[in-house]
Amino acid sequence: MKELFIMWFKQDGFLDLTHIHGRRELKKFGKQYGFDAKEVINYGETFMFYEEEDAPSNDDHWSDDRICGGAYLKGAIGTSSPSPFGTQPRIFRN
Repeated sequence: MKELFIMWFKQDGFLDLTHIHGRRELKKFGKQYGFDAKEVINYGETFMFYEEEDAPSNDDHWSDDRICGGAYLKGAIGTSSPSPFGTQPRIFRN
């Protein structure tokens, strides 16, 4: 049974979501978009950060403004059980 992962990006105040079906596809997207697929598989979630030159101006390196997206485990396809990591990306606010 394949796992369902979600990749998300913040865009103009909205979340752009992409459904990823299985670990093989997750690894492909990880290479393409520059996130750590192993971290998602092992811990259920990872974040993507803006490059220094593209980041919104903010002195706090770990602020919400530095996060441009992420990926997380949603659950197994074909089951009704949710992921133990939740069903929504955790976006940190000040």
